[in-house]
Amino acid sequence: MLPPLIFAALVSAPVFLSVEEVIERLNDDSTSMMILDARTDDQTNIYLPKSIKIDWRDFLENRTPTVLNLWAIHRNSKISTKPERIVSQLSELGLHPEDNILVYGNGDRGFGEEARVWWMLKYFGFQNVAVLDGGIARWRSQGLLVERNRKKSNRPSVLQEKWTLSSSFRITLSELRIKTRKRKTSILDTRSYDEYMGKTPYFSKRGGRIPRAKHLFWKRLMNDDSTVLSRKAVDKILRDLEITRDSEIITYCTGGVRSAFVHAVLVHYGYSNVRNYDGSWWEWSQDESLPVELGNVRPDSRLSK
Repeated sequence: MLPPLIFAALVSAPVFLSVEEVIERLNDDSTSMMILDARTDDQTNIYLPKSIKIDWRDFLENRTPTVLNLWAIHRNSKISTKPERIVSQLSELGLHPEDNILVYGNGDRGFGEEARVWWMLKYFGFQNVAVLDGGIARWRSQGLLVERNRKKSNRPSVLQEKWTLSSSFRITLSELRIKTRKRKTSILDTRSYDEYMGKTPYFSKRGGRIPRAKHLFWKRLMNDDSTVLSRKAVDKILRDLEITRDSEIITYCTGGVRSAFVHAVLVHYGYSNVRNYDGSWWEWSQDESLPVELGNVRPDSRLSK
């Protein structure tokens, strides 16, 4: 884990930017902004101006061509931790850790892919990364310019000599196994309620949830227009779950995408001790030695109090 002061410096900037804030930054001649399109299901051929395509699935531990659907990547959502490969891929896109980056997605029509890319870049050490609040639908609702031709980065590839992964944004299976035994750790299951109760619509090996996980459906943190709820509203939801700003929080879903959105919202509002479990239910459900909680039963008896 990073020291608190360093972590605070990494997350102090707002995660979600309104359309108005983005326009203001784009009009600022003293800085430049790289715009990344994180959508994986877009068929509209409509993009924010000068945006570059990025797909979170290209950065998995076991890389899978993005033309394949979820059947091809089920049970594999863990991010690659090989710096040389990540550096090469991001450099091919013309991205560098010092860049100002805006990521956008499809709001509630997607699965939070824009937040997964935000989380990924933060984990890789990028500091100036933000998410367009409300996604491309919010942008278009304001009558703003869009393009129909995909931009390809013409920036030169520059390999970084040093690369630092931020463990303050990610938790691994081995770490989580220990955390499930600690009552002070709050684990948030951000899937649908049906999934939380045991259904497996996304090809998981077993149904259920991580023991002691509390349910917080990721879309509950959105307004009807896909913008994030107010700080007051989010704080109320967390208080109802007996979670405070000082709590240690772990988010997970099926593949670490929806949970990345919840992670991003919490960081946006000052919850500083939050980590995303990118292996999520695909990984946990495969290991039959791990306890699973189903329905309304009490946590697995193998867990210590």
